[in-house]
This record gives sequence, C-alpha cells and structure tokens, in this order.
Amino acid sequence: VGAGTANITATQGGDAIYNAATPVVRALTVNKADQTISFESLVAKGITDPPFSLSASASSGLTVSYVSSNTSVATVSGNTVTMVGQGTTTITASQSGNTNYNAATSVGQSLTVNDKQSQAITFGSLAAKNLR
Repeated sequence: VGAGTANITATQGGDAIYNAATPVVRALTVNKADQTISFESLVAKGITDPPFSLSASASSGLTVSYVSSNTSVATVSGNTVTMVGQGTTTITASQSGNTNYNAATSVGQSLTVNDKQSQAITFGSLAAKNLR
C-alpha cells in the first residue's frame, strides 16, 4: 500500500501431533516507485498573446510544478504562463515525489516569444482588363 518496511510474521499453532512452530519474522521492503513527466512542446507566442495554461502530467498523478529560466521573457504562476518580453526561455516541469514516489526527471520545453505577431495578406488574383 506504500513505500517502507513491514515485518511479516509466519506462525503455525500446531495440532494434536505437532507442537506450535516458532514464529518466523521477515522484513519486507517496498521501494518508492519511479515516475515520469509528459510535457508537450510549446508553440511560439507573441508578446501581446494572452496568458496560457501548461498541462504537463506526472505518471504518478501528483501535481507538476513549473519554472521559467528567463523571467524577462515569460513568467509562470501555478500553471499559467505570461509573456513579458521578446526572446527565448525554457519552461521546466518538475515533480519532487512524495513518500511513495521518487522525484521525476524534470522536462524542459523551449518557448519563443516574438516581439511582433506574424500576419499574412490574402489578395486574390486580378482579372485582365482591356485598355480603353
């Protein structure tokens, strides 16, 4: 049911032919389980984009925490990222474990914040005209 050590005792009370056996105690050690983090790649954002949510998950089901390597580009509060400047930062997802799970190996994803938004012009073909 959890990591740790438990003593298991085997007993046999005996019967009309046999005396009770001497109990035998053995220690059972249950090690912490390993866990992994799944964290999808991040798409580039613009400086004016609204904050967005991160959705990494730990195989243990425990809560994942996040940190930005460059807070002049993006900050993280809980699982929400806010863009604050142009550049690149790494958003790292981590899970420190608990009494039953070892800490997960952290996973980083690069986030690029562009100064200006890209735009595209749609301009249909023009029909040929005759000179008058």
